Amino acid sequence: MLRLTVRVLTCALICNLIFFTRAVAADAVWPQFRGANAAGIAADDQPLPGEFGPDRNCLWKTALPAGHSSPCIWGERIFLTGHDPQRQVLETLCLDRTTGAILWRRTAPAETIEKPHELGSPAASSAAADAQQVYVYFGSLGLLCYDHDGHELWTQLQNPPKTAFGTAASPVLAGNVLLLNYQGPPAALMALDVTSGEMLWKNEKLKYAPGYAVPVLRQADDVTEALVQGERGLSAVDIRDGTVRWALNGFAMMPIATPVLGDDLIFVVSFHPIGPSEDKTDKTFADLLSDYDENKNRKLDADEVPGKLVLVSRGHPDGVGDMTMSQMFGMLDRNRDKALDGIEWLGMSLFASTINNALMAYRADADGRVTAKGLVWKADKALPESPSPLCYRGRLYTVKNGGIMSCYSAGDGNLHFRSRLGAAGSYYASPVAGDGKVFTSSMDGVVVVLEADDELRVIARNDLGERIMATPAIVDGNLYVRTASHLYAFGK
Repeated sequence: MLRLTVRVLTCALICNLIFFTRAVAADAVWPQFRGANAAGIAADDQPLPGEFGPDRNCLWKTALPAGHSSPCIWGERIFLTGHDPQRQVLETLCLDRTTGAILWRRTAPAETIEKPHELGSPAASSAAADAQQVYVYFGSLGLLCYDHDGHELWTQLQNPPKTAFGTAASPVLAGNVLLLNYQGPPAALMALDVTSGEMLWKNEKLKYAPGYAVPVLRQADDVTEALVQGERGLSAVDIRDGTVRWALNGFAMMPIATPVLGDDLIFVVSFHPIGPSEDKTDKTFADLLSDYDENKNRKLDADEVPGKLVLVSRGHPDGVGDMTMSQMFGMLDRNRDKALDGIEWLGMSLFASTINNALMAYRADADGRVTAKGLVWKADKALPESPSPLCYRGRLYTVKNGGIMSCYSAGDGNLHFRSRLGAAGSYYASPVAGDGKVFTSSMDGVVVVLEADDELRVIARNDLGERIMATPAIVDGNLYVRTASHLYAFGK
């Protein structure tokens, strides 16, 4: 019976993938985080505005509750999630794409709400949608499914994951299968039937535990794989039954950026801020002793070191999100004597030096699987922590904290440019593209628009005056940008 079910689902999946591919070309859809297959690319058939703001090329502006989820669009409806910190309420919202009016909002019945990172949100996971239904995930509760009119169809409750920084995994549709990275414990890739919410399979034994990066679909002969970047590695999971087809190790822990496909390659960002990076403090342990060892015991006592001493900067002038000594002291103090000695500092430094911080491009072998031998090119400078890479018109773009963009030839990694965008600060939203333009958003609320070119050509720097953490969506010649308290629609 199980084999029959798998065969039926496989046939349905193939049919739905064919339909979905046609639907993307014909309809106004941006069906999940960062659009189709998390690529961040819109059709190039309609002009997009380069200059915009509250008083320019603004079609509408709608007030929203707090949240970091990115717009999910199907036809004339936009789906988002939100969090009201005063009422401690989680919500799913549906907006009219033409007017921005809120058509409906539904409260998630979470008994308690998880505590996120200082820059995070309990409403960080983006929705996914198909022609009939919308699927949302809250770490505080689990999965919920509504029809487009807001009627609840099913729920799949999950225990709140135990994470250090809160959940932000977004569901992904593969035909009649809904995929979700559950952050555990135990961490797992889950597959559910979209009609009933029934669990089809759940792989809790992935060698590289899934986290924030969303699954990306890849066709390998007659098999559809979900590429799942997890803790220190990348796995390719057969979505029919959850088995691992191949796995690749040697990556950094706690990945955030999602891999992207393009030019017959898989592009993966491997980055952790304590690894080799231009953003780490260049002070040696001897420097720290010279500055802070007041009692001259050749140690850094907990009460000697300023708690806000920055060890890793995330590029914001106010230090928002920086990794400080007070945050990392417990991890560094291995013998728990409330002091750091040279051996502990050396141990941390040696461990950090082994982390493979790099942007890598892989090509599959003849059998469709990917191995270390498939590495085509690699770059190790100006790496993003949160924003996913963008493969567009034969180029691979990345943006890192501080507003530094790198542009490579996608096929061979040749660096076209690495330049400052003129919009500093931290970057959490991923770049998106359409109409020959690249849009990248700083946390401070500046959307920089570039020409897709081998040289840095800035069309405009559009300051929306509010924090941006969510990745914009592009549909039907319009750009949809979520700020701290609004959703904007921009168009010509």
